[in-house]
Amino acid sequence: MSKGKLAFLCPVAEAVDPRVFQKALAIVGQTVKQGYDVEFIGVTERTLIHSARNILANTFVKTDCEWAFWMDSDMDLPVDVIPYMIEKAKQLGAKFLTGVYYQRKGEQHLPVIWRKAPELVDGRKVEPLAGDLHHFVIPPETTPIRVDVCGFGCVLTHRELFEKIPKPYFDIQNDLSEDFYFCIKAKAAGFELWADPSFECGHFGDRQRITRKDMVIKDGLKTEIKA
Repeated sequence: MSKGKLAFLCPVAEAVDPRVFQKALAIVGQTVKQGYDVEFIGVTERTLIHSARNILANTFVKTDCEWAFWMDSDMDLPVDVIPYMIEKAKQLGAKFLTGVYYQRKGEQHLPVIWRKAPELVDGRKVEPLAGDLHHFVIPPETTPIRVDVCGFGCVLTHRELFEKIPKPYFDIQNDLSEDFYFCIKAKAAGFELWADPSFECGHFGDRQRITRKDMVIKDGLKTEIKA
């Protein structure tokens, strides 16, 4: 008996790294092996990212799949990531769950998860970016935490999100990226966003595969909020 139906969604902006393509195939294969039906595999090519995500989301809601798993084309994830995240989401009662991965560029490689910033930081008033200034979250090593926004490189979403959030699901507005846009709308619709750091998400950088071990916290980092 099937454990459920799901969609595997991967927007592609550039040529796909062969390592990512091989891992995506392995993830889908392992998901099926563990008893899930991957009813829809959605891939876009050289499309603006918010448009690509909307194309995939609009196709997903026309299926009878319960879950949609989003994987970016520069991620290196465990082959059992989808069954693992579905079970963890069920344990948490979550409709939205992200893995924790780290910025692939720059010197610090901070986690791509954020919480809403307080109005005052170090006693000074903060002028929010488009009304939504966020701070990086440095997560514990294994315990799931609630976040306010995140990247969409390794995200599990339940179809209920798309049934309750008004279209467009994704957009780029007021300097906010399309993933921030979706997360803010999901929070406004009453959904909790969870991040699970208990498994390793690799993020392919220019010269290396970035994980938690590459994160650097500098003294005086104004954007740090520990979970």
